Amino acid sequence: EVEELIYDEENPIIEAREYSAGKGVDVSRVIKELGGQSIAIGFVGGYNGLQFEGRLLNEGLVCDFLRIGGETRTNIILLQQKRKMQTLLATSGPRLGETELAMFFEKLRAIPTGSYVVLNGNLPSTMDDQFFAQAITVLKQKGVKVALDSDGEPMRNGVAASPFLVKPNIHELGRLLGKSIADLGEVVEGGRSLLDSSRYVVVSLGARGAVGIS
Repeated sequence: EVEELIYDEENPIIEAREYSAGKGVDVSRVIKELGGQSIAIGFVGGYNGLQFEGRLLNEGLVCDFLRIGGETRTNIILLQQKRKMQTLLATSGPRLGETELAMFFEKLRAIPTGSYVVLNGNLPSTMDDQFFAQAITVLKQKGVKVALDSDGEPMRNGVAASPFLVKPNIHELGRLLGKSIADLGEVVEGGRSLLDSSRYVVVSLGARGAVGIS
């Protein structure tokens, strides 16, 4: 946090905080808050990865991350108090090798039958757009129900693999269907069109709440 960002000047930092973030992490946090149990899986690497996992362990979350050679990325959120403006400085994620991806799919195949798995987030540019679709196919063969929350081509391919639940926000739904969606009727109509692929569709609308369709 800074009072105001002034270019070509020294900007004193008022306060700095570090925390572990991500859609999947937030899912685990909510499950814990509601009294349930989950295991957070994914990729972590380097010193940043150790810090990331350590913070989650301190929150009481169970983790089973795959360690990779690259460094877990760090994003910076800059808050200007005077202007009440927030800016995200996003870094690129680490490159994943073929061996690391294969090891991750071995981890997926070890998930017990009858489990629920939430796949979410954006894929690194080095990963194939079929990643979620491949993961859904593997998990469905084991009788695992999959919820998918992503965007763009990885989301489109994942939906084609028929996950149990799809959760786009209103903007992601529009991109998924290739048209503009604004009002509630369009959300419901668009969500229903996905029921051929998924049993449940949940569309989040920001401050307006969410719509569930089955």
